[in-house]
Amino acid sequence: NVRGFLISGGFNRYGKLPYKPFLEAFRRIKREMDVILSIHPGLVDKNDVKDLESSGIDIVDYEFIIDEEVIHNIMGLNADRNDFIKSLYYLTNNTSMYVAPHISIGFKYGLIDREMEAFNIVKEFKPYIIILLIFIPTKNTPMDKYSPPKVNEIVDLFRKFRKNFREDLALGCMRPHFYKLLLDPLLIEEKLVDRIAVPDRKVIKKYGLKIVNVCCSLPKNLYEKFISD
Repeated sequence: NVRGFLISGGFNRYGKLPYKPFLEAFRRIKREMDVILSIHPGLVDKNDVKDLESSGIDIVDYEFIIDEEVIHNIMGLNADRNDFIKSLYYLTNNTSMYVAPHISIGFKYGLIDREMEAFNIVKEFKPYIIILLIFIPTKNTPMDKYSPPKVNEIVDLFRKFRKNFREDLALGCMRPHFYKLLLDPLLIEEKLVDRIAVPDRKVIKKYGLKIVNVCCSLPKNLYEKFISD
């Protein structure tokens, strides 16, 4: 049975997902099906938050970036760091939706730079989870000549995150595939993450990981819906 949907897609130059034509479809899905709806909306304003909440969205996966170089010259957005901060404020202020901030590691040409600053801002909003993503060089794009951060640099950053955050930390599905056998075991052995999205089967077997077939942002109180009968 279908238990949930993740809604995502291409974003415009203002960092927004053009979801509004589908709001009524979201409402109908929630009326007719017992499912969880999760969305990557991009940047939002107050009206966007009202629309999302009234349409039945349960979880907002929100990518949080404050580096102007990344925002302007890599993502090519007509936005700035204040837009990302304001969006997080709107999403977390007097709404019933679960908000799962995502922090991207190495998006600045493979360098670790403003990630800790972004983390410190996010944790002030007291999220139930923070999800960490790692830069993947994409072939035939201007970024394919850059490499992701070194594994030891990422582990050092996760140590700082773990030391300063008591709620769940998750390694998200966006990371280089070959890192799954290099990075994931180190994070598990040092207990630096609580959740790992789509780990390699060898890692699952070696560490006896519990599998929940759902996006890593799902709140624990909603797990029951996704545990196989």
